[in-house]
Amino acid sequence: MNRVLLFLLLITKMVAVNGQDVQFYVKTAKTNYSIDENIQLQFISNSDGRISFPDLSSFKIIAGPNRGSFSSYSNINGVVSQSTTYTWTYFLLPTKEGEFTIGSAKIVIGGKEYKSDPIKLKIGKAKDPGFYQETGRKNIFTSLRVSRNKVYEGEHVVVSYTISNRLLRASIEDYEFPNQTGCWMQNIEPGQQGWPSYAENTDGLDYQVTIFKKEILYPNSFGTLKLKPYKMKILGQDRFTTQRFELTSNASNIEVMPLPAGKPEGFEGAVGNFKMDVQVNKSELKTNDGLDITIKISGNGNFMFIDNIPLNLPDGFENYEPEIKEKISYSESGTSGSKEFKYLTIPRKKGKYTIGPIRFSYFDPSDNKYHTLNSETFSVNVLPGEGNQNEPMLDQNSAVEILDTDIRHYPSYSGDTFSKDDIIFGSISFYGLTFLGPLAFFVLIFVRKKSQKSEEEIAAGKMKKASKFASQQLKEARKKLDEKNVSQFYEETWKALNGYLSNKLQLEVSGMSRENIRKSLSERQAGELYTEEFIQLLESCEMARFGMLVSGKEFEIYERALSLIDHLENAIK
Repeated sequence: MNRVLLFLLLITKMVAVNGQDVQFYVKTAKTNYSIDENIQLQFISNSDGRISFPDLSSFKIIAGPNRGSFSSYSNINGVVSQSTTYTWTYFLLPTKEGEFTIGSAKIVIGGKEYKSDPIKLKIGKAKDPGFYQETGRKNIFTSLRVSRNKVYEGEHVVVSYTISNRLLRASIEDYEFPNQTGCWMQNIEPGQQGWPSYAENTDGLDYQVTIFKKEILYPNSFGTLKLKPYKMKILGQDRFTTQRFELTSNASNIEVMPLPAGKPEGFEGAVGNFKMDVQVNKSELKTNDGLDITIKISGNGNFMFIDNIPLNLPDGFENYEPEIKEKISYSESGTSGSKEFKYLTIPRKKGKYTIGPIRFSYFDPSDNKYHTLNSETFSVNVLPGEGNQNEPMLDQNSAVEILDTDIRHYPSYSGDTFSKDDIIFGSISFYGLTFLGPLAFFVLIFVRKKSQKSEEEIAAGKMKKASKFASQQLKEARKKLDEKNVSQFYEETWKALNGYLSNKLQLEVSGMSRENIRKSLSERQAGELYTEEFIQLLESCEMARFGMLVSGKEFEIYERALSLIDHLENAIK
């Protein structure tokens, strides 16, 4: 009997603390563990208070501290009494063999501090031959699944990453995704409830299938697209044991067919189903004034491959690189939304012109046909601007005479005459207009340069302070971590990483796909190592935001984010 009591005392490490009624102690199921076993560590008190936990850095924290409480009632001779017990529970995994001492926890109750006793744990060798088990066992496996195995070049495929398991519980500890080549890929955000789980029978066994990640993929060339397998480490628990598994997914091949013959003139590789809207902001303007031509492509398809829309402009017009705006969303049905191209064009000669029709061609896999969209034509009357009053009016329909090096348009005159009174040369109006024009020109140049300088200063300021803004955001993330608000920690860290790159490289957050990040960092000579680490860190935060990454890595991710931003700040040129 005495041995039983002594054993119970060693297991619970109950310590009576100063104070007549307060009890505060630490409890484990046993004191000897193998390195592949899960440890449940509980701090227990009969009064609530402000608790401080000991250092647990020698262990991997799987979960916790989880706070709980339960009440009990007693009725003795009609006198009813109630007592409440408060618990703070950690689930730990050993990281190495040896003897470890977990220090005292502290709790402040009624202004007094109480301590639990330290507890010693002995960690021995793993019960199983390997630290991680390979996937030969049929309890759990991971799969890379594609929605289609045969598509056209530029047609989308949905890639799903799944875990099939027969265990009570499975959590992702770590993962390694390869860099897939020959395609463009983008993460698909799940809804608020995450991706659904479902039951599936494989080889006669029932599994619970969890989707932990989905991506949309667009092949950029025809042939066989080979998707490489990925690796991950899983912590699995059944009714009696905790095990770790190292999983490797399958590879997958997709047959990518070339687009059929008969491509229309001007076809640039758009695949999907689209509409086009074209707007011209003026029907009349002066030479050297700006004319905006806005082309909006909307629908569903490979927007990322649509880079430019050819303009059908008459001679005498200059156009510049377009301003591009995107409103894009990614889902299992593809990439949908709109992409807008705003072109600035400047007429250099006065005259009556016709712009268009502007054409956009695409291939629709649903009917295996090419389609060409045509805009209406737009009539534009260009009046003479400053310094162009004496040029003849140019009409696209007027006769022309071909010279050795140029084309001369024969102007059509109305035949109207003018009197001497119409001549303003030498008058006050003449001299006023003579000096007013150049003055207005220099004022315009001054205002424009000041505006451009202001925009450049704003952009430069964001680039210069990108690291400072990110550090402030990471401070907020650390605050959430200290408050044990893990989901908000990952949200704030994700914002810090996105915000840093957006400010540093002047990228729109909506356009920060993995390919755009790789391209932008490569152009700034950030280095492939830092680039891939940045993308992996972003993916970790994205997965954790939706509860698909095991807790316990938050501090490591926080330190990696700080270090990575510091490295990029020095590496980006």
